[in-house]
Amino acid sequence: MMGVLFDRSREKVELQSLISVLFDRSRGKVEQRSMMGVLFDRTGRKVGLRSLIIVLFDRSREKVEQRSMTVVLFDRSRGKVELRSMISVLFDRTGRKVGLWSLISVLFDRSREKVELRSLISVLFDRSRGKVELRSMTVVLFDRSRSKVELRSMTVVLFDRSRRKVDLRSMMDVLFDRTAQKAGMRSNRNLQHAKKSLDSSIQALHFIKAIQSTTSPE
Repeated sequence: MMGVLFDRSREKVELQSLISVLFDRSRGKVEQRSMMGVLFDRTGRKVGLRSLIIVLFDRSREKVEQRSMTVVLFDRSRGKVELRSMISVLFDRTGRKVGLWSLISVLFDRSREKVELRSLISVLFDRSRGKVELRSMTVVLFDRSRSKVELRSMTVVLFDRSRRKVDLRSMMDVLFDRTAQKAGMRSNRNLQHAKKSLDSSIQALHFIKAIQSTTSPE
């Protein structure tokens, strides 16, 4: 994941490994090239989400009509966006309807300074119907005031496919420690690259938010 997300040699970020972790539940690899082009297009052109919608909501290799989701997602007349169609398709794994009211208010609420993703985390990363504590991940992505962050819970959830605990302390030190000079760090350039990578993650969130305000309903 580190190598994919933070590859300095590429202009456009490819997220194949991340995608296989987040979006691959029952199959091999899910093609998300359209999603990558849409979300991480740095050319400044107008972004359309038609391909993204098709890729995200295509479970049976057929095109899924998500016009209702599109209309709801890009409804500029509402303060808080309702994503009922998106909820029923994307987050319904077991045939039950999952409520994501908190996710909706978090992702599309522009009135908050610091974003809390507790409900989003519990929905996205809760495979056992329990509550997964990923507050550290929340702090990492959306809190610029912290210098050092613990990511133990995120490590266990995201990178533990075999129920084993994966040690990513070195990753934590390099990516999220902006101030400490610790043994094992290769150079100051690693710290600068870590900060740049973290800022890119934050910028990606703002980019997704920008899609809502710049894209017309299709």
